[in-house]
Amino acid sequence: PGGRVGNATAAQPDGRAAPESQVPDPAPSFYAPPVTESAAGTASWRTRVRAIVLHPSRPEALVLPAPGGPALPEFELPDRAWTGRPQPFVQGVRDAVGFEVALLRSAGEQDDDDGLIRHTSAVFVARDECPALPDNARWLGGADAAGLADLAPVLGEIVAGRVPAERAPWRDRAWLGTAEEWMVTSLAALGRPVRGRVEQVRMAELSCVLKAATDDGDVYFKATLRLPLFANEGRVMAALAELFPADIPAPLAVDPERRWMLLPDLGPEVGWNAPIEVLEQVLRAFAGLQIRSVGSLDRLLAAGCLDRTPQWLARQATEWPATVDLSRWLSAGEAAELTAAATGLASACAALAGQPLPSTLGHGDMHLGNVARSGGGYLFFDWSDACVLHPFLDMITIFLDDDPAIRERLRDVYLAEWASFAPRDQLLAAWQLAEPLAALNQAISYVSIAAHLEPGPDRDGLIDETATWLRRLIDWHRQPAPAGAPPAPAAPSEPLATAP
Repeated sequence: PGGRVGNATAAQPDGRAAPESQVPDPAPSFYAPPVTESAAGTASWRTRVRAIVLHPSRPEALVLPAPGGPALPEFELPDRAWTGRPQPFVQGVRDAVGFEVALLRSAGEQDDDDGLIRHTSAVFVARDECPALPDNARWLGGADAAGLADLAPVLGEIVAGRVPAERAPWRDRAWLGTAEEWMVTSLAALGRPVRGRVEQVRMAELSCVLKAATDDGDVYFKATLRLPLFANEGRVMAALAELFPADIPAPLAVDPERRWMLLPDLGPEVGWNAPIEVLEQVLRAFAGLQIRSVGSLDRLLAAGCLDRTPQWLARQATEWPATVDLSRWLSAGEAAELTAAATGLASACAALAGQPLPSTLGHGDMHLGNVARSGGGYLFFDWSDACVLHPFLDMITIFLDDDPAIRERLRDVYLAEWASFAPRDQLLAAWQLAEPLAALNQAISYVSIAAHLEPGPDRDGLIDETATWLRRLIDWHRQPAPAGAPPAPAAPSEPLATAP
């Protein structure tokens, strides 16, 4: 929604040397695009990085000699660099200290809008137990680290053995080695031995993507957080690929308990900037997938897709605002308006459920960053939000377009695929009902995700994006309600659905 691809997997280029540009970008839209130097010669943003390089097994970090005493390695990157893309940061440390590291997390970030400088403290770990250190560099720990403000709290966590409960597992310094071992073992069993060192591709809050080179092409590893409204993606994708092999790629290996999977190179991502004609093709293909899924809903639910049908959404509409602290996103007046909108939203859910359209497979984060070109068709990936829902609720790409003419054009292309289910006037009525409910569906997801993330830049941005979805609901509430909407259905209270 709005660019949330924090849980994106990898649609990788077919043999290109710079695959990073082809990985669905988990940096949501709340991360502003970098400011680059213009033709007029205006200054560009840059990022200054202080690197906390941890020893792989001891509570110590690398320091370099400096006139004022031991200092952390520092370097500069162009633009407003985001730690979710590890490789520029990893290369910066490698250039500064001469050995291989892995990026773990951001320890702090602050933008100087006047100076066009992003100041970032980032935590790394040496990938070898005994790397060759630069001249006069040393590992520092204990009381000696107290004078370095960035370093002391990081080492303090290690010594105390206490980390935030919300921290993603891939932020731990021992995790990469375990994941790499599983990749190597799994690929060897498939007759595809790994060549060289596993590379970090993405280190976002919702997911981690790694890459391994093999003689038969690159292979991508994805780990996803265990969240209440996330499906067990590897398990679900294996089932979906069996049902819809032309549309959904099959994992090469899955560890469902750890929520790990391996995927082959899927070919080039379609990407956000694809021409509208390509988007029309994708919408037709996705509508076809939705229609083919109608006869398999029981199998989808059994595989782990969540129930997010209009009936489920109606219950959430009435219960959810009262159980969520809306002050994190909205003013008191806005929160009151949203709470007042609950009955109307539940009624819209009931009206949508009454339209002659079936529930279908739902993607939950359907946009061109989660689509890869495959031969003459398209592959849909990143199924961490996999669910069963009303098909129109997945059309956020259309609902979010700023141009009314383009929205109408895309809507008509998509609705044409549903012509055998209902006449056009009924399809348009269902579409009108679905627009605010798609925002409700996304807002519920965003609130759930934000509640389970460690404090930091990713969560801060997600909170901003959540407020955008909530305000869309308020804007809808301020408009006249659709004519003829029935009252909200009576339903017993149920908790939010939880993925197995």
